[in-house]
Amino acid sequence: MSGNRYSEGFKIEAAKYVNKPFVSVLTTLYNHEYYIHETLMSAINQTLGPDEIIVIDDASSDNSVSVASKISHPSIRLFCQPNNLGGATTRKALLTCTGDFSARLN
Repeated sequence: MSGNRYSEGFKIEAAKYVNKPFVSVLTTLYNHEYYIHETLMSAINQTLGPDEIIVIDDASSDNSVSVASKISHPSIRLFCQPNNLGGATTRKALLTCTGDFSARLN
């Protein structure tokens, strides 16, 4: 017998992470200073967190950018739009993602 049931199960579980795809999460930000911290922490704290988190601020007039920039995590990339583009900001965020898969987080 090559191994017990536990070690075989461990090998199968470990193999899931060997070829893990690069995952991007994108979120747009417009005057969400009270929600952005919880939003980003929810992405970071996933069982298998994303490889990158793209945050694009759409010319917020509150402290959204300040709150988002205080979250120190290597996967977060924060971009700021000088003017409000509305829905076009989501497209820009998607084009900025470099992952094999992208997920939108609202």
